[in-house]
Amino acid sequence: MLWRKRLSQLPPDLLRFVFCCLQPLPSRRPSATDLLGHPFLALASASSADTEPRSLSLCRNSLKSAGLPSLLPLLAAVDNFKPGAPTTAAASRQASILSETLSTTSPNGVALNNALTANGTATTNINNTNIIPTTTISEDNALVVAVQQQMASPLAGLSLEAVYHLWTLVGGSCDQELRKAGSIVSQPPIRRIPRLVRPGMPSLGEPSSSSSGDGDVTANTNNNTNNSSNSNSENHNHNSHSLSDRANPLFDAAIYPLDMSGLLQRAASLSEVLFAPLIPVGGGVVPRTDPLDAAGLPLLIRERDVAYQLCRIQTFARLLRGCPYAREYVLGEAKADIPPLLRIDVWAVALDVPCTIAEDYAAVDKDTETVSDRQLDVDIPRCHQYDPLLSSPAGHCKFKRVLKAWISSHPSLTYWQGIDSLSAPFLRLSFHDEARVYGCLSAFVDRYLHNLFLRDNSFVMQEYLAVFSHMITYHDPELGHFFKSIGFEPDLFAIPWVLTCFAHVFPLHKIYHLWDTLLLHSSSMTLCIAVAILRELRQTLLSFEFNECILFFSDAPDINSDSVVDEAVRIYDLTPPSICARQHSRPAQEQPPPGHQVPPLAVLRANTSPQMSLHDFLLLFSPNIPPHLLADVDAYCAELQKQQQQQ
Repeated sequence: MLWRKRLSQLPPDLLRFVFCCLQPLPSRRPSATDLLGHPFLALASASSADTEPRSLSLCRNSLKSAGLPSLLPLLAAVDNFKPGAPTTAAASRQASILSETLSTTSPNGVALNNALTANGTATTNINNTNIIPTTTISEDNALVVAVQQQMASPLAGLSLEAVYHLWTLVGGSCDQELRKAGSIVSQPPIRRIPRLVRPGMPSLGEPSSSSSGDGDVTANTNNNTNNSSNSNSENHNHNSHSLSDRANPLFDAAIYPLDMSGLLQRAASLSEVLFAPLIPVGGGVVPRTDPLDAAGLPLLIRERDVAYQLCRIQTFARLLRGCPYAREYVLGEAKADIPPLLRIDVWAVALDVPCTIAEDYAAVDKDTETVSDRQLDVDIPRCHQYDPLLSSPAGHCKFKRVLKAWISSHPSLTYWQGIDSLSAPFLRLSFHDEARVYGCLSAFVDRYLHNLFLRDNSFVMQEYLAVFSHMITYHDPELGHFFKSIGFEPDLFAIPWVLTCFAHVFPLHKIYHLWDTLLLHSSSMTLCIAVAILRELRQTLLSFEFNECILFFSDAPDINSDSVVDEAVRIYDLTPPSICARQHSRPAQEQPPPGHQVPPLAVLRANTSPQMSLHDFLLLFSPNIPPHLLADVDAYCAELQKQQQQQ
């Protein structure tokens, strides 16, 4: 490929320096001071301060000609390097910049360590140059061999995250690999109960190693670590219930290779079109790419199919690199489905999260105590506690930091129970990027829950529920009349739906599918999803009385997310804008039709059916109405409304 040819143009000294920086274990990775003694930088140190050494000049020219986006930070670091400088703190920082640039992932490109290791980008010319000197890294000969073997791999163009995700789809499991290696030892649960329980005092006799599953305990394969953990087992047992022990389990520094034979065999049988799908450009309407013609399959099947996910990951990865200019194409592809691996990236594009969100988040005060801290300490441990990541001590800490940042940056709003549930999907998908979680949460609340978190949100909530009641009557008159006859108003069950966009009601895997559709539409889609859920449950609800309906909605109802999403999109397309128009919706997002004035709250609550504008009425019954006639009707309605206001 072209990028392999470009990579082969880099000088050997630079490639040796790169491999020194790409050591997986920190104990084997050279420090910033050690890197200053590398041959790649030694020539620079031996040269005068006024003359640029040939190695740096060659490095700069090679980086510019390579054209690899992930090498741009390295080019900047080379430009800032001062030849001939002594080994000072500043020089150490410059070397550290080079090391960190090569060992971390660039936010706007492919990680260089992926390109040199997992992607198998080393070419034949590079491999024949002995790029890793045995005097510096004698243990990494296996890495060179692995790179050579990966050259012909069909997975060479994928990131490490994509390779791991596809590996899990073909049946790969880290737990199984650790069991094969003996790092996880299975024990019956009865062996893990305390041998002595004293009232009001710590239990004695619990195992010293942390639990990794039901009946599984992690055992370190290093004998020295086992000996030290056994010698300290008594102290650990006395503190087995402390938070610090659960937050800091024993660290196993061993490396366990994953068996990739199943994925490589599956990838070898796939068409080359799936690895580089074509993306049409231009034409106004964004066409979708689906070489497998799998759009008719259920969503769960598509999300677990290796070939389909490979095609979707490659398509979205290319489009996301072109954002914000390719935003239209990203949203066009997202109308079919979003690959789980890139869901948070697509959501951030749909919510228009700015690229400066990291700086904005860093500038927000997240440490000062506020009046909401006590309520946060109560709500966060209860938020999706079935999820091991969100319920972990690290998850609770990230929850609190993100929510405190949102509260601090939105002084006009206040914390209501439910914001923690709103942040849960974003945090679960972007656990290691708090800034993006904060940006998505802020944009989501502003777009879909506008003014619902004011200190006094009664008028906003009552209007929302009144419009929801009208939409039930419009799309399902029988169900709407039934609710009215038994006195079962939306106020009794729909407030958590509205306030959290269903994040407090359904498990995360169903929220993902609902929000995939919600983020592609306006805030009215929340009402459409709610109506679709009721239509999904209508046969059960029509057979209930008032008390049974209350008990039924006290727990999360079981729904088919695929059918609910399809029905919600159909309802959204069939709903006239004047029916779901609200006074408190986000300005410039959902403007009512020309000449239509949203009724006051008292009128909305008194009416049992919605009011439709003349504009929507004509379009509903005469889709082919001439545009000039429709414009005349809008002008007449606007003039009539102006006269009524003057009177």
